[in-house]
Amino acid sequence: MIKRTLYILIFLFVFIFFTITANAQDSSVIKNVIFDDAGKLIFINGTNFNNVETIKSLKLSNPDRVVFDLPNSILIGKKRSIDITDSAINNVKVSQFSTYPNIVRLVFTADTQKSLEQVKISKSKNSLILRLNSVENKKNEIIPIYTDRDFDNKQGEGSELKSISNQSQPTESSVIDLGNIILTDKAKTFPVQVVDQNIYDLVINTIKFKNSHLTLSGTGALSLKEPFVLQNPSRVVFDLSNTALSPNDFPQAFTYNNGDILRIAQFDPQTVRVVVETNNPDNYKTIISPDLQTIIITPKDKINITELPNNKIASQIQKIEVRNVDKKTTIVTLNATSPIIHHVKRLYYPDRFKIELFNVNAPNKNIIANLPLTDQYQGLSIDSIEKYPNGSCWTFPVKRSTKVQSKLSFDGKTLELIFRKVPVKFVNNLSSIGKVVLDPGHGGTEPGALSENVFEKTITLEVAKIVKNYLNQAGINVVMTRTDDETVTLKQRTIITNDENPEVFVSIHVNSCESQNVTGIETHWYTSRSKKLAQIIQNKLVNLINSPDRGVMNSMFYVIHHTNVPAVLVEIGFLSNDIERSQLLKSDRQERTARAIADGIIKFMELKLSGNNESDL
Repeated sequence: MIKRTLYILIFLFVFIFFTITANAQDSSVIKNVIFDDAGKLIFINGTNFNNVETIKSLKLSNPDRVVFDLPNSILIGKKRSIDITDSAINNVKVSQFSTYPNIVRLVFTADTQKSLEQVKISKSKNSLILRLNSVENKKNEIIPIYTDRDFDNKQGEGSELKSISNQSQPTESSVIDLGNIILTDKAKTFPVQVVDQNIYDLVINTIKFKNSHLTLSGTGALSLKEPFVLQNPSRVVFDLSNTALSPNDFPQAFTYNNGDILRIAQFDPQTVRVVVETNNPDNYKTIISPDLQTIIITPKDKINITELPNNKIASQIQKIEVRNVDKKTTIVTLNATSPIIHHVKRLYYPDRFKIELFNVNAPNKNIIANLPLTDQYQGLSIDSIEKYPNGSCWTFPVKRSTKVQSKLSFDGKTLELIFRKVPVKFVNNLSSIGKVVLDPGHGGTEPGALSENVFEKTITLEVAKIVKNYLNQAGINVVMTRTDDETVTLKQRTIITNDENPEVFVSIHVNSCESQNVTGIETHWYTSRSKKLAQIIQNKLVNLINSPDRGVMNSMFYVIHHTNVPAVLVEIGFLSNDIERSQLLKSDRQERTARAIADGIIKFMELKLSGNNESDL
């Protein structure tokens, strides 16, 4: 009798266990609740929301409230209570009402029953969207995915830039170094702990690194700031705004197949930071999933989107719209037939914004040709993506003062690009401390190095002109020792410099040697007052150009020996090397070189303007 009773109990236990397990597997799982204060929306993120077929509602009074029951649903974690200001709805509570059957209850409290009638619920595969009052769907269902740094300018006068750097980057002293997985800086330390996941747009709960792919997945909607590059060591930084790591995800480090090191950690309470130590920052791309909950960071030759939804669907562009909002803002909207998998990047040398749509075909050229141009939208070009025949690459030329933000709709089918003019305001009036003399090496009957019918004098003049343009943009007066293909002796160059009495003299040259295998960049100085200038310019060059760092050298070149001011001679590459010669002839290499030299000059002048004496420099 006892045995029989025991067998019955075991049978009942197994039956109940498998019944509950099967029920749980079919249930909708609520992982996170995010409140969008701007749009008065609540996003309930999770999985299997297609299983929620019938949502029961009940109106109650004293106080006025409406109850929604989500059948066959499981809430992960503790119940949520959200107090709401500036809305007809006062409070929303989310809790597990029962566990068998599984029911999640939503309770909305308001001052009147009429206010509760405005609550609307819609669903998708991975989320429920709760609208608390009348809102414009398009405005509030578009989520910021990528934002240029300093995109929103509250002061209206432009970003404060101390140099003409490509982005407004943190200074080296303020950056929290993830090199040793220690989250500290010079000013503060703080514990890495996520206390309340409801305050974040995205909570990362899955970190995978496989086949040189870092995949970050979570609940919510991701938001990526414009990546930037730091030096010593060289590394590229990706910041996910208003994002938290799950409390169980400690700082982690991985190694790519090429030897580059990747680290991820909670940079501060609002930012998850991914850092890749690499000598080739341009090699890494971010692929954004159409469900807004996954981002892949990978070398560009290792891109694989097979783990993302809609990766096999060839989407088509249904409509492209260019809307000039005001004198400073233009919005370009792309509507596709299915959710978009994409990569976004702001590029420089020259300035442009690029989006790669991995599963969206290029539209008819006539559609592009008929789009109206604005001050911010200057047209676009569309190319194919070699590895993805169903994809397309869109390049938008932009002005230096134009910042870009991209947004993606919740269904992933609408991509909105906001181009906004953000005028640049320079903190320091660099022209007040003097001028700069630029010396394009050789010229006229002195061609300099020669290789494969390419003359050194031609390249040095082109680069010097670009440097002059950048310095002029920063308000710096520039004098050129030559502006054309003319002969200027070494003595004449020093006379011009000493007569002008500038703050800085920079001579630009291209190197050459008997061995065709030698490449690299080097900067020469003679007097002690010039050493710091050489170091700054050399650092800028090697961090912007993929060429060996040959260092700074104490040399007795005539033009830097006989000038009375801080003076350097820069060798920007080797004409004798076939690959480097080819690069030096291209506008991209010339722009990068000029940008680095100009940035170095500006940084040196700012040090002087800040009150540092020459012994400090």
